[in-house]
Amino acid sequence: MVSEELKKKKDEEALQIWAAISPSAEKCRTCINALDDTEFTVGAEKCYCKVFVAPDEKPTDVLWNGGDCRYYVGEI
Repeated sequence: MVSEELKKKKDEEALQIWAAISPSAEKCRTCINALDDTEFTVGAEKCYCKVFVAPDEKPTDVLWNGGDCRYYVGEI
C-alpha cells in the first residue's frame, strides 16, 4: 500500500544524519556585540549580533575565515 511505503520512507529519512558546515565566527565568540545565548541557540556560534542582524549581512571573511570585524569589541 502507498501509506506503508510512505511510512517506510519517512522512517528511513528519520534515521539519516543531517549535517551542515557552521561558520567559524572566531571573533564573534569574544565580542560584546554577540547576541546573548538562549535556551536553544548560542548567539555567537550562530553569528547573530547587535550590528549584523542576520548572518548573511556579516562580511564573509569575518563569518568563515576569522577575519577582523570593524565592529569587534572584545569582552572586558
